[in-house]
Amino acid sequence: MDPSELNIKKLDKILNDLAEEGKYVEIRICPRCKSPNVTWTPFQLDVIGHCSQVAKYECKNCGWVGKLEILMTNKPIGEKEEEILEDIHKMFEEDMLKEKKSKNK
Repeated sequence: MDPSELNIKKLDKILNDLAEEGKYVEIRICPRCKSPNVTWTPFQLDVIGHCSQVAKYECKNCGWVGKLEILMTNKPIGEKEEEILEDIHKMFEEDMLKEKKSKNK
C-alpha cells in the first residue's frame, strides 16, 4: 500500500471517531504524501534578504514546500458542496485515465 494512502486512511479514521463524538475539525495535509505534519511560515526571506509576505507551507515528512493548502475535514457538507466534490472527483478520474492511456502508448 502506498504510504500516502495509509496516511489518508489513518486520518479518515481519526476524523470519523471525532465526528462520532460531535467534534468537527480541519487538518492541513501535504499534497504529496498526505501527512498532517505540515507547518505554516508567515513570511520568507529570499536570496537577497528581502521579506516576502507570501505564506509558505512545509511538510516535515517528505520535505514538500509550497503555497497550496489542502484541508481534510469531518465537517458535514451541504448538497451543493457534495455536487462540487463529485465534479472535481470526476475531473481527476478523467485526467488519470488520460495519463494512463498516454503512458501505455
